[in-house]
Amino acid sequence: QYGSWTISISPTEIPSDTSTSVLTAVAIDTVGNRSQSANLSFVIDSIAPNLSINAVGSADGILSTASGYQQVSGTAEPLQDLTLWVGRSSYPTPILLASTKSDARGVFNLTLSLDDLKLIGDGNSHYLFVTQSDLAGNISVSPYFPCSVDLTSPLLTISTLGGKDLIISSQVDDASVSGTAEPGLPLIISVTGSFGTRKLGVITPDNTGSFVYYFNSADLAALGQGNDFILRLQQTDHAGNNSTVNVAFSIDTISPSAPVIIAAGGLDKIISSSSLDRRIEGLAEPNDFVSFALFDVNGKISDLGSTYVDLNGTFYYDLGDMVVSKLPQGSGFQILATTRDTAGN
Repeated sequence: QYGSWTISISPTEIPSDTSTSVLTAVAIDTVGNRSQSANLSFVIDSIAPNLSINAVGSADGILSTASGYQQVSGTAEPLQDLTLWVGRSSYPTPILLASTKSDARGVFNLTLSLDDLKLIGDGNSHYLFVTQSDLAGNISVSPYFPCSVDLTSPLLTISTLGGKDLIISSQVDDASVSGTAEPGLPLIISVTGSFGTRKLGVITPDNTGSFVYYFNSADLAALGQGNDFILRLQQTDHAGNNSTVNVAFSIDTISPSAPVIIAAGGLDKIISSSSLDRRIEGLAEPNDFVSFALFDVNGKISDLGSTYVDLNGTFYYDLGDMVVSKLPQGSGFQILATTRDTAGN
């Protein structure tokens, strides 16, 4: 008849790790008789896996949506499962993110999904760690690896492009685009049209994020005239997040034909208080805005007024009693008509 027995060994009694150990047991009865010994070969493994996270996201430890910036890599016990956890001061307990298996060299690589990154959340007070249990049951926890998550792309806005009418013309400061972007980071400006895509330049917004780009003569010559252009702004932040904004616009830098004054002051070209003598008549491009000014040999005397050209390309303007009453008397005067088209040329 055999009786069972159990013995517990304290950690201090366990020898150093060995690949082969032998446990020997001998029974002694109450009168001192000894049994034959029984031997059991076994392995001692009390060393936990050596774990470490070596790289997270970008070189500066930022996880983002940029290509390659969702990676977590490190070393562990070869060919064993491990789990990745995230913690931060606001989490009551760490959160399990993902699981993987180390390769034969003990290297592991994890690619976090967008949902994983959202679960971690934007911020710079995060830390990652991995846990692993080896075949002997020893459990190891890696040192914490501080990291940041930046999922916010730069905010790009266009305030003006060719003025508020989205038409670039020849008028002063009209050939420009202004807006806001991430301060201090390169902003790429390009235009797409029938010719393809042309990169105009790279500028840096100021410390408030404001920027202005002026189209130069080479830009306008290369783009040409038309209304089928797309302006594109592109910017990438330090975390690798990208932003793109597209806006349609037109280019019309061709000045309208010079207006022609057919009559002013009646057939005798004398402006008087008579209703027929107060009119200025002429021709110009339809829908243009035409303004009039009075000159003598010394230069401009005064503005006379303005009107719009009708759809037939003719204009009529009555100076009115008030303007006529303030005009100087005499001869040798000239009336100058200036037109501006809808684009501002």
